[in-house]
Amino acid sequence: REEAPAETSVETKLAEAMRVKRTWSNVHPLFRDNSNGISWAAPVAYCGSYSCFAGAVWASIRLQDVSFRCWELWRQLKDFLAAQAEEARVHLKPETSGIFIVNRRAELFPESDGALLASSHEDSLTVGALPMATEAPQAVVRLASRALLAYFGDWSNITARASEGDAEAPDAEEAADEVMNATTTPASPGLAAASIDSADGIIPVLRNFSWRRAQAGEEDLHCQPGTFLDGDCMQVGAVTVVLDERTEWLLVLVLPAGTFGAAAVRMALAADANRAVLQDGFDSLVNEESLRRVMATVGVLFVSLLVGLFIGGLVSRPLRRLSVLMNELGKLNLADTDEAGDQRSYSRQGNSCIKDVRELQEAFRRLHRGTQAFARFVPQAVVKQALRNDKRATELHVEERTVTIMNSDIESFTAISECLDMRNLLYILVRYLSVMTRIVEQYGGVVAEIQGDGLIVFWNTPETVPEHRAKACAAAVAQQHAMKLMNPEFAMWDLPQLHVRMGVHTGEVWSGNIGSKTRMKFGCLGDPMNVAGTLQELCKPYGAQIICSQDTYEEVERDPSFFCRRLDRVAVKRDGAETWIYQVIGRESEILGESEGEQRPEKSQSGEERPKPLRMQSSLKPTYSVVSEALRKSSSSLAAPSAPFFQPLRRLIGQKWQGGGGAPRGGGVVSLPP
Repeated sequence: REEAPAETSVETKLAEAMRVKRTWSNVHPLFRDNSNGISWAAPVAYCGSYSCFAGAVWASIRLQDVSFRCWELWRQLKDFLAAQAEEARVHLKPETSGIFIVNRRAELFPESDGALLASSHEDSLTVGALPMATEAPQAVVRLASRALLAYFGDWSNITARASEGDAEAPDAEEAADEVMNATTTPASPGLAAASIDSADGIIPVLRNFSWRRAQAGEEDLHCQPGTFLDGDCMQVGAVTVVLDERTEWLLVLVLPAGTFGAAAVRMALAADANRAVLQDGFDSLVNEESLRRVMATVGVLFVSLLVGLFIGGLVSRPLRRLSVLMNELGKLNLADTDEAGDQRSYSRQGNSCIKDVRELQEAFRRLHRGTQAFARFVPQAVVKQALRNDKRATELHVEERTVTIMNSDIESFTAISECLDMRNLLYILVRYLSVMTRIVEQYGGVVAEIQGDGLIVFWNTPETVPEHRAKACAAAVAQQHAMKLMNPEFAMWDLPQLHVRMGVHTGEVWSGNIGSKTRMKFGCLGDPMNVAGTLQELCKPYGAQIICSQDTYEEVERDPSFFCRRLDRVAVKRDGAETWIYQVIGRESEILGESEGEQRPEKSQSGEERPKPLRMQSSLKPTYSVVSEALRKSSSSLAAPSAPFFQPLRRLIGQKWQGGGGAPRGGGVVSLPP
């Protein structure tokens, strides 16, 4: 009793398998004109199964005829939209619209899934191998197909078809009409689906996609359809046409998004405009009567308002400006104290005619001048910490940090100072220190002390500086490059040439505010301070301009723009341990005479130029640009009329210019014209 149903089930399945079925063929050349087509075949069997199979009949249709029908439907849609009223009229173009058919599923011929069968475009293929829809020669077909696959992932996942219970699947023309009707409802922005149940049971799939993003191959195809057809957002509708249980086509319609919604929006805008006109007309009638009664009152209120705005402006405008300047001062943007004369308007702001506001302006100027003077004697990073209410910036506090220290000194400066009068000596020092300080600040360093002709510079304290070892060496190279440009300038004024020695070392120090509760300074304590000074002194016996320690060289050697040479193994630390020292020769731009990242082409034996292999570019600022800016701003400050301290130098330069009989001799940088 239990095995009988199983035998019945097997017999039923065999009978079902033997039942004759009609089916569609794959795309193949037709005998008549060798054009692509498909055939519908029906077995001839009087008993209804293959046991009495007697033959088959079939009918063929050319894909060219299907494409022509798609073109007719697209043409009808184009004429329909062009014949609408002006506010609803849309002119379709074949470049941005079309109707095409894709082979959605073919169980017997799976290799043809996704093939482009027909298209409304004149250049659709009718002979030869069919292209995939995603590789179609028409851009609108290709991009719409990619947009559908980007959302569904596979053609078989596009499930728009006749709803359950329909006796027959829709033909191509009915499906196209349903997609056209479905697009009359504007789709939501992005790839949002809209499943619309039509009267005939067709459930089309609507998607929006961005033409520009699809053409660029981006994954995110979302777009914002413009109210009046912005030209980038497209709408694609797809309906599945079931030919038989094994073969399904996908009918696709592509239009600019908002093709049908634009008319409704325009009508709504027109209605709003008409309503506004009527409202304005009504308001004007009311206002005319009201104005006759309240004209005098309105005049008084208007005059009072003008007076109030004028007085309020006299008070609020300077206060708003002071508020902006206070925020800038809190960030320590002391632009008008800059030696290059890049002034904002801290101290040049005009006085208000309101006494209280004028007193507030004067108080701010005093605060600005005090902060300005404070920032000249204390590193700006420390001043910023104090302005941010950091208690450690105003109290005795030290912390252990890894710091890169530079110790620089002018060679034989004592002898140079003995042979110069005070004005020439002052000019050389101010010029030299101005340029050196600016270069250090460009590379993130902090000038801790100015020891006559020498500088002690810190990196990575009090604020963290990435690549501080490489930046310290880059600053040293830039300073040497600046000296090469300043020495010809000194020669024009019959001043001696300067040669600078520099020692760079990295180590663990105690950094912070050192001193007493009543008087303190920012500095560092530790053996690395002495090591940097020792390296500077070793420049003389080794004939080098820049020497760095092994601790500094460990990071510098990873930067491809530096050129270094190992000198010797010496004992420079307190514990007597020996370490390697290196001469920093320069950076690639100074060695090759090119800017960082620039590669000159090299010539082959045939005389043709070919690009030289690129080296890894450095992340540090180019030396030439840093030095040029430092020289320019320093020159402007020495000649600036707003700096009375430098007026004697300006008169001295003018006298030397006149005594020299005209323009200076030779090359160099003429930075201080009379």
